[in-house]
Amino acid sequence: MASGRQLNLASLAAMAFCALLMLGGCASDGGYCPSTLTNPYPSPAAMQGLPPEDVRLGEHLTWGGILIDARHLASTTELDISARPLDAACQVRNDVMALGRFRVRYPGYFETADLIPGQPLRVSGRLAAMETRSSTGERIPVVTEATLHGLARASAARVDQNAVYRPRIGISIGAGSGWSGGGIGISF
Repeated sequence: MASGRQLNLASLAAMAFCALLMLGGCASDGGYCPSTLTNPYPSPAAMQGLPPEDVRLGEHLTWGGILIDARHLASTTELDISARPLDAACQVRNDVMALGRFRVRYPGYFETADLIPGQPLRVSGRLAAMETRSSTGERIPVVTEATLHGLARASAARVDQNAVYRPRIGISIGAGSGWSGGGIGISF
């Protein structure tokens, strides 16, 4: 028969293992990111010089960018995004120049409360059209059937950009009749 001290060490080790598993699950944004993106068009800017007949509508693509504007129209919701390349982990690279603009169009109403201008987003969808912006005459791609990745970080984009953020670490220890436990929490 195992002593009480051995059981406590075993249960503590099991709890630590479970905590590590849960923390590992928190590291993912839940979005699918292929190891190599095979876009038919590397960026909206690369499409500018193409004649309209060379643009293959319906192609699936994944682009990254910074949200510029979100607006609700009579029958659609549109997001204008300044295109940026994605790194190897499919995260938007803010340290490079814009690669053109593209528009994401949703039919009907799409909730934009969690979207903040300046927020990095990864968009996967279908190339539906090339439209001309009336203000500049620039042709921009329109993406539909889109999935947005990066919405979980929206609350961080609302916070003061000049503030210094540090993780808060909490440690707790509990004991009772026949049991003991502890925990570590980290929040940002």
